[in-house]
Amino acid sequence: MKTYTIEAESDSVLFPKYDTRTEVFKWSYNGNDNQLPSIIQHLANESVTTKGCIKKITSAIFGKGFVNGRTIVNKKGQTLNAVGLHLAKELATQNNAFLHIRFDANIEISSIDVLPCSKVRIGSSDDAAYSGMFAVADWSSKRISSSDIMKVNRFNLNEDVIKAQIKAAGGIGAYKGQIVHISKDHSVKYAPSDLYPVLEDAESEKLSKIYTRNSSKFGFMNAKAVLVGKMTQEEESSFKDDLSGMQGAENASNLLVFQATNPVQDLEKQMIVKDLASNPSDKILQYTDSKVEANICKAFDVPVSLISGRSEGIFGNSGELLTVMKRQLYDDKETERMLIEETLTQIIIKSAFKSKINEAKIIDPWEKS
Repeated sequence: MKTYTIEAESDSVLFPKYDTRTEVFKWSYNGNDNQLPSIIQHLANESVTTKGCIKKITSAIFGKGFVNGRTIVNKKGQTLNAVGLHLAKELATQNNAFLHIRFDANIEISSIDVLPCSKVRIGSSDDAAYSGMFAVADWSSKRISSSDIMKVNRFNLNEDVIKAQIKAAGGIGAYKGQIVHISKDHSVKYAPSDLYPVLEDAESEKLSKIYTRNSSKFGFMNAKAVLVGKMTQEEESSFKDDLSGMQGAENASNLLVFQATNPVQDLEKQMIVKDLASNPSDKILQYTDSKVEANICKAFDVPVSLISGRSEGIFGNSGELLTVMKRQLYDDKETERMLIEETLTQIIIKSAFKSKINEAKIIDPWEKS
């Protein structure tokens, strides 16, 4: 990931650029690409601290699932709980989430699906900055034609509006339904992810594990070489063979030895011992990893003690401190929970499965039954 100088007036998050070719507002890291959600998702999988924070936040948002959450809500056979859990994870990762709803011939919602943020972009807007369409496509593709983009109407449960959209699409069979955009910050096109301020830290954590792996597999682990003067061709060939055999963790602490030709000669003057290891100080790596871990946890507002393996002390006193921190995290995610509950309840009221679910109410894991 490259480093960019960000100026407020051209910030790609605050002021996303409009792509006239695809007719969408770019969800960009640098103002030129359209890949920020994919970058976020990639680092969420590669950075162990980020992954841990998202897991804790998702759990805090979703609680114990929905009341009547086992009701099937789409053609994939997914339950309301499965959809809600996916929504919680998207919000925890991206601070945005997209629901795709479809209608039956009775103008009732027949299906609810979660679309990943990497697939959805906001379409062109009018003079009032209102975007009535979303564009769904594989935005990671190098070439995207108009036929690769599915245009879907914005969420609007007005029955007359829905009938007009169905007519414009050419009938219920061709109608693509609507998309609901759940955002933690509607003052911008796309709410910035909590990971955004620490993208470089998450990438550093990813690179740290790659460096450790490559050093173990291909580097010299505590290996040393004894160097002598000019060698014959046979000696040089033998030297290279022996040296290659010292690479990797399985050959750690090996020593390459050449016998002196003259046993009575001063060996200290004839041979030089070189340390082949090039690893940086363990203390430096530990400091960097700890700093990165703390920064990521701070960005997500998750206590480091809930993530770090160095916090064994929290299990003392019957784990009371751990319980308090989990409860606090649950309380802190009330906004996300409210967004999910309100949105899904709106949909359920107009759905074909409303008789099975009264509302999308998440069960409080701390509430005594």
